[in-house]
Amino acid sequence: MLTAAIMFLLLVVAVWTDLDRHKIYNGNTYTGIALALLIATVNSYWGGGEQMQRLLGSIQLSDAAVGFFICGSIMIVCYVFFSIGGGDVKLIAMLAAFFGLQKGIEAMLWTFIIGGALGLVTILWTVDFRTLVRRFFQRVRSIILLQTIEREEGEEAVGAKPLYLAPSALVAAVIVQFNLLDRLGWI
Repeated sequence: MLTAAIMFLLLVVAVWTDLDRHKIYNGNTYTGIALALLIATVNSYWGGGEQMQRLLGSIQLSDAAVGFFICGSIMIVCYVFFSIGGGDVKLIAMLAAFFGLQKGIEAMLWTFIIGGALGLVTILWTVDFRTLVRRFFQRVRSIILLQTIEREEGEEAVGAKPLYLAPSALVAAVIVQFNLLDRLGWI
């Protein structure tokens, strides 16, 4: 339980800074990664009895390290090829260090699903419908004809709206930590 409380506190700070300043600070994510690995180390080597494990609510060090490495590596690929922010990379790696590999991947996927849905709503809310439809068909045509699309002068890229992954990661962490889909009977 202590581990979850620390993780959610760090996530709330990340959400606040992401929404307020469009940044997820290294101090927040590096602290979270270090604490997650430290707590997992304590749990693995000095965990004591069942009472200590209930208090910490942590995973084994090997699971935390593998989750951190795999999810962090996936996010680095997203950073290089898909313009994900560096803070988002470290935030998802931090979540995986707290959750471990399986739940870390689940949290990462939920973050992408929720973030993508919020991004779509933002685009639909802020871009004129005719512009959106016109750009969609231009994009399909360019893919078929293997062409590139030149932006018209003064036209903002439809996908250039900021995508806040920290709030999506917080919701994803709640879904994973409390096993909400199972509790709601959705799976």
